[in-house]
Amino acid sequence: MKLSEVLKLTKLQNEILVHRLEVPDAICEALGDGVTSYNEEDIYDVVDFLLKDDYLSAKNFSESITYDVLEDCLDGSTVCACAESAGFSDQKISGIQRSGMLLAEKVSELIGKEVDFAVC
Repeated sequence: MKLSEVLKLTKLQNEILVHRLEVPDAICEALGDGVTSYNEEDIYDVVDFLLKDDYLSAKNFSESITYDVLEDCLDGSTVCACAESAGFSDQKISGIQRSGMLLAEKVSELIGKEVDFAVC
């Protein structure tokens, strides 16, 4: 089962997730700050599954890590800040923010917990 199908991701929403998933060290740092007791290797495994769009394997490996990684992809996202730094137009940044907020709603529904998207 693909995450892109479960969440019915748009291309931009997928890019928002991948932007954070491609920095697994940041996810490990966020999830290892005393909030969780996850093994770093387990986090890397889940991130790898999600980068391959393999939601079922990630969830079967560890549902709690998968949900926490998805949450971090949004509340720890730096995609808006990167877009600003790259000189994207206000209109493009606004579109990214809207897509991120809609993605946060989808992830919230999936994991049963409110998730926020980090906006600029």
